Amino acid sequence: MLEISKDLLEQIIAHGIEAYPNECCGLMIGLVVEDKKIVQEIFKAKNLNKERSQDRYELAPQDFLFADKKAQEQGLEIVGIYHTHPDHPSKASETDREKAYQEYSYLIVAIHKGTFFSKNSWVLNDLEQFQ
Repeated sequence: MLEISKDLLEQIIAHGIEAYPNECCGLMIGLVVEDKKIVQEIFKAKNLNKERSQDRYELAPQDFLFADKKAQEQGLEIVGIYHTHPDHPSKASETDREKAYQEYSYLIVAIHKGTFFSKNSWVLNDLEQFQ
């Protein structure tokens, strides 16, 4: 389960609206307590996918390393990755599943015509399917 404050969620939504009509992405750092991932901070990341930026993202490795370093400095860890689906539902795609790792939660925010529409959080189970 992913626990995120309204303020941090609003920051992610604002990032998605700002990036529209392209996908945006970022990292969520926080604590893992039993089966709960508690988001403490988010880090915007650069989407390196220029050819299909409206329906794909490629999180910049240097942004991942920066967020990981900041997390470790605070005694935290990367607990998830967020990205947007411009003009598409907040449902995980096959591409999302193929690139996912079991240790992270994936927050997908749908932005329709430049406005927040919906959100869903997903994790990859032992059968490598999103739930």
